[in-house]
Amino acid sequence: MPSQFKLSKRLAQLLVLGTLAACGTESGIGPTPPGALQVSPDTLTIDTRQTVQFQAVTSGPQQGAAIAITWSADGGIITSTGLFTADSSVRTYSITAKDASGRTATANIRAVHQLRQVVLVPATASITTGGTLQFQSYGLSRSGDSVAVAPTYSATGGSITSTGLYTAGATVGTYRVIAVVGTLADTSAVTIAAAPPPPGPATVEVTPSSATFDQNTTFQFRATVRDAAGNALTGQTVAWSSANTGVATVDGTGLARGVSPGSTTVTATSGGKSGSATVTVQAPAVASVEVSPAAPSITQGSTVQLAATVRDAAGNILTGRTITWTSANSGVVTVNGSGLATGVSGGNAAVAATSEGKAGSASVTVTPPASECASLRAGWIWCDDFEQDRLSSYFEYDAAGGRFARTSGVGYAGSVGMRAHWDIGQQSAGSLHLAMGKEPLSYFRPVDAGTANYREIYWRMYVKNQAGWIGGGGDKLTRAFVFANGNWAQAAIAHVWSGISAGPDGNYLLIDPASGTDAAGNLLTTGYNDFAHLTWLGQGHGLTPIFDAAHVGQWYCVEAHAKLNTAGSSDGVFELWINSSLETQRSGLNFLGSFSDYGLNAVYFENYWNAGSVASQDRYFDNIVVSTARVGCL
Repeated sequence: MPSQFKLSKRLAQLLVLGTLAACGTESGIGPTPPGALQVSPDTLTIDTRQTVQFQAVTSGPQQGAAIAITWSADGGIITSTGLFTADSSVRTYSITAKDASGRTATANIRAVHQLRQVVLVPATASITTGGTLQFQSYGLSRSGDSVAVAPTYSATGGSITSTGLYTAGATVGTYRVIAVVGTLADTSAVTIAAAPPPPGPATVEVTPSSATFDQNTTFQFRATVRDAAGNALTGQTVAWSSANTGVATVDGTGLARGVSPGSTTVTATSGGKSGSATVTVQAPAVASVEVSPAAPSITQGSTVQLAATVRDAAGNILTGRTITWTSANSGVVTVNGSGLATGVSGGNAAVAATSEGKAGSASVTVTPPASECASLRAGWIWCDDFEQDRLSSYFEYDAAGGRFARTSGVGYAGSVGMRAHWDIGQQSAGSLHLAMGKEPLSYFRPVDAGTANYREIYWRMYVKNQAGWIGGGGDKLTRAFVFANGNWAQAAIAHVWSGISAGPDGNYLLIDPASGTDAAGNLLTTGYNDFAHLTWLGQGHGLTPIFDAAHVGQWYCVEAHAKLNTAGSSDGVFELWINSSLETQRSGLNFLGSFSDYGLNAVYFENYWNAGSVASQDRYFDNIVVSTARVGCL
């Protein structure tokens, strides 16, 4: 082998040390077995973008012999002679040498940002007293790359946050902002100047520019003071005056009061500048409408004459005003143009009298026929108005130790109904569990032939919480189920319950559909109320707070509708009406996937308060109907 290709062991060591010194880095070479291929240096820390020369030699008898090497790297750039250049990334590289016989050796190189300078921007700045200015910092590595840094800031003449937001103090002068990272620092000069004095008023604008209001009523005007550039000024003193106090007066806040019909101007003055608005005072307008009697009760088909009294803001009765009569629910009560109300069907509806945008109303109660279940309508699966004792037809009736029982005089329109009573802290006040259609267990005892696979049902109940009721809805009210096996596993549940009693939703009914199958229709639940295997399909929130203090003490017609999805589709529906008005709806539901063994086959009517009742109080049920078609209200 020619001598120019041979390296002594000592010369190879000197080459390694010389390379390390030139790079300003640290390296180490471990022992190499005789005859092995070795890369020098074999470990090294360098800066990003730095270039390093690598050598490959052998140990043993051929130590120092020149050999043909193929160089490779898992990043950066390496030449055929072993000259390696790192890229801009902070990372670890593997440098590999391979000779003609297939021997390989690897060096591990770590590239980092070796910070050489911290830069603070802006380098100089001017700011007025009390003003703010955002400073930024970055570092420069030895390779010249910009590097993100997290400096410690300090400042004179003001204060600076840890993120570099500087707030000038009240003393003018030149001050410093300093950013420090380790042993490196940079400084910016900040000149603080006195803030210019606030501009004075140039114009005064009164809004609105004109107003018409009634005698003995008030109207609020506003004044906007602006400088010569049109900027709104704050903290300005404004004086108000009226050109004719016999028509209208105005106080120091711009509140004008009508004294007598006529026209005048009100003026706002500030700093010698003024603006005005035109005022027209007119005869008193309608301020209130009162309807009497306020809460009449009539039988279905009978009438009651309502009267409207119109008053101004001072309480004086006004005559000769036009009055319009309307019913909030013409399915319960109709009313003609003279205020004669006629009962159409059982229920409660507001009848309003409106004059000049003001309205008053009466709450009209219509008493239905005594027994709704005397003649069943088409599509009805079950009806119970409790005038007869049908409790044995429910496959489960929980009387709660006598707290939930048929009681005369507590039902709708004074009929027989179910009374549920809670003591303080009591959870369950009884329930009625009704089964219908095809069932997985004979225990359920359906009220029909027990063969139908119902894909869609409607169920309606009348519910009333006693006057003075407190605590919200008390959680569970009614639910429909698809019972799927003898373990009472549920393939779908359509919950109608109140929000959490202690929360903001406690006074409203919610619908809360859930699926107990997967998308393919495989049953996931294994038993009753297996919440861990239910998929909740999204709540719908009611609109009427029927459990708050202003709404308890009256009957509500609550009707729900559940329609199961077509197999393989998400076209299920769950919706809720109160007093025939749609409260909430959820559509596009996948209740069952492709499950079809059973349909909707049970409906529960419940009085279960999860946390226990907050008081000793009563709830009433009446006129329960389950149907394949819309039921509606009495």
